[in-house]
Amino acid sequence: MYNLQIETIHRGTIELSFDNFEKFVWTAGHQIGILRGYIDDTEEYCATISKDYSKRFQEKEALGAFENLSPSSTIIDIGSGVGIFDIVLYKYIQGGNFVLLDKDEINHNHTVAHWSDGHGWYNDWSVFYDVAKHSNVNTDNFQLITPEDNWPDADLILSNYSYMWHYPLDTYWDKIQQQDASLCFDILNRSEDNKSKISKYLNKECKYTDKPQVAFHWFKDDLQLEDGSPGKVCYWR
Repeated sequence: MYNLQIETIHRGTIELSFDNFEKFVWTAGHQIGILRGYIDDTEEYCATISKDYSKRFQEKEALGAFENLSPSSTIIDIGSGVGIFDIVLYKYIQGGNFVLLDKDEINHNHTVAHWSDGHGWYNDWSVFYDVAKHSNVNTDNFQLITPEDNWPDADLILSNYSYMWHYPLDTYWDKIQQQDASLCFDILNRSEDNKSKISKYLNKECKYTDKPQVAFHWFKDDLQLEDGSPGKVCYWR
């Protein structure tokens, strides 16, 4: 069995477990961007993954994105991948109804660029079920949907390094406008300034923090760095 230790600001350490290491690395590792030619220390690899997920979770936690959630809240995660973030949030709020939006598809035949309508899909729901099964998670609280499916009413809509990090605002904005939900997105710096666009659409102020500076990125030429940061974590309540 393999373990992740996700550190939160307000509720301590949340531990997740999984059984299929190879499939986890191939899928979740690809989604989080931690890929290696070989792995010779599984504990060190899991510690690296844990650190990255902890950072991602704490960014949104520090903005207050989870403060108004309860065990009866509904959360939609756009581009959820295998749902690690959502399983952590499930444990964090001790419940919740989660809608994970992604494809069950591995397709690397895509445009090699950071921002592209042709960005590939790399997801495998069996990894979600592996983590859920071994982390004492009730999968009845999770609905797995595709981009073509309808959305239920939500209390929070979020996206982690997916929507507006890899593809345009228009992709899901029509569905979002039909919701009365808080929004929390990672947004890449772009000339179209999606953070300001959403604030204007909603007539609400955005609470945000800059993403960490990048020392190296495969697609660095595609990025519009601001003081070394490629984007922002944005929250509208």
